[in-house]
This record gives sequence, structure tokens and C-alpha cells, in this order.
Amino acid sequence: MKNNLLTIILVLLSYCQIQSQTWWNETHNWDGVTHWSRYLEVSPGFFGPNALPVPDVKTGALSNTYRFDLAGEYHHSGGDKTQNLFTQLYIPIATDKVGFNISLVPIEFYDFDMETRDERAARDFDGEGTAGGDFYVSTFIQLLQGHSKLPDLLLTVNLKTASGTNLEAVRFTDTPGYFFDLSFGKQLNSIRWYGMMGLYVWQTYEDLSPQNDAFLFGAGLQWKNQLMSIDTQIGGYLGYKQNRDQPIVARLELNTLRSKTFNYFARLQYGLQDFDYSSIRAGISWHFIN
Repeated sequence: MKNNLLTIILVLLSYCQIQSQTWWNETHNWDGVTHWSRYLEVSPGFFGPNALPVPDVKTGALSNTYRFDLAGEYHHSGGDKTQNLFTQLYIPIATDKVGFNISLVPIEFYDFDMETRDERAARDFDGEGTAGGDFYVSTFIQLLQGHSKLPDLLLTVNLKTASGTNLEAVRFTDTPGYFFDLSFGKQLNSIRWYGMMGLYVWQTYEDLSPQNDAFLFGAGLQWKNQLMSIDTQIGGYLGYKQNRDQPIVARLELNTLRSKTFNYFARLQYGLQDFDYSSIRAGISWHFIN
């Protein structure tokens, strides 16, 4: 009797779940068998702004300062408005040699319209809610620095976890990823030029091609004095599936350098290709060990 009752309850719950998503089933011609996640395009052009962001373009130089960043961000596209917190911790491990970095979007608030919802195959009917982001864990290794003629060389190894939430609203991918990049740069008085290249890989939900491999690149210029630094850079990565998986962005960033403990920073970012968002980040950095 108990087994029969449990079976009836499970059947009713399954029926209610199917009925509650009738609008999605009809919109995307669900075949009644395939899991809904297989209908998602796991690429930056079909997800929220924090799902598969373009990595920062490194300058080729390793920092020797302990630093914690806390910032607020706002992203706007034609059909998606997102606000989130951004946190980042950098720890130098061996002076001038190795550093460790971890970053996280602990919470984001999103609001997207019906057209965006259906284009992304999202299952969040009203398009409003919250989500938590992925951890990015990175190791920085200084290969060459201070050579009279050759540029500085910095290698980073980066892991993206699958800790992000709210896949149904297509906010985070719920899949792992990783990227390697080699950056190079040279200081010329108050100006530093720098570039970066590497490999960016992330998992998809496709059975035949379960991951996307992308060429990662970037370049920039930095001006610095005793009070502030200004960076201009362009970066992106080029996936091979061509399903809006080739995002390119331009950035302008300002950092104050007046204090040895607390400083401020602001960044503007504009999507040039396969990344429809215009973004602003503003926050404070705490250098807690000198």
C-alpha cells in the first residue's frame, strides 16, 4: 500500500512539473524525452554577463601585494539588466615568482524580457530573480621579469568551477572550464604596453561535442604615476562552434594609488562582438599586508 501511494505521489509531482512548464514545452517544441538542458546554447552570447566573461588581460607582471577587491557591477543589454557583487583575493606566494588568485560573484540580481528569455531557452517565466556565481581559482607564475631587452613574461593557470546556480534562468552554466594564458609586457617610462594569448575551454551539454575550445587573446596600454593608473585594453576569445561563442570586449579602467592600504577603482566595459552588454564596475581595494 505504501509503495503504491509513493508511486502515485511521484507521478502527480512529475505531471505538475510538466504542466507548470507547458509554455516552455510549446515554445521550444519539446519532444517529451530530451532533457531541457540540451536545448541550451552554452556560449557567452546566450547566457548572463557573468557566466562566461572575457578574462582580464594580464600585463606580464606579477604583483607582490596582498589585495582584496570588493565591487558592485551593473550590466545592460537590450533585454537583460543585471546587478551583482564582485569579490577578488590575490595572495603572493613567492616574491617575484608565484601568486594565487580567487574571484567570485557571490550574488547577482537579474531582470530579462520575454524575447531574451525565449531566445536563450530559459525556463524562468517572469525573468526576474537571483543567482550565485562560479569560483575562479588562478595560479600566476612569473617566467621572466626585468630583462634589459626582452619583455616580462607571466603564465597563469585558471580553473572555473561549476558552482554557479540558476541554470534554468541561463545565468551560470553549471559546467566546469579552464584557461591558460601567457602575457607579456614592457615598461617604457610611465607607459606599459602588454599583450596576452592562450586557450579557453569550457564544457557544454552537447553529446557529440561536449566542450568548446577557444583561442584567448588581448592587448592593452597602461599609464601610471604615483597617484593613479589608467588602463585601456581589448580582449576576447574565439570559440570554434560559431554559436555566438566569440566575444570581444573593450575596457577602460582607473585605479587610484594614493594610499598603501585602501584605494578605489572603476572600470567601463563595452561588448564589441557576441557580448551584448555594456558594463560598469566600481569598488574598493584593500592592501592588507605591505
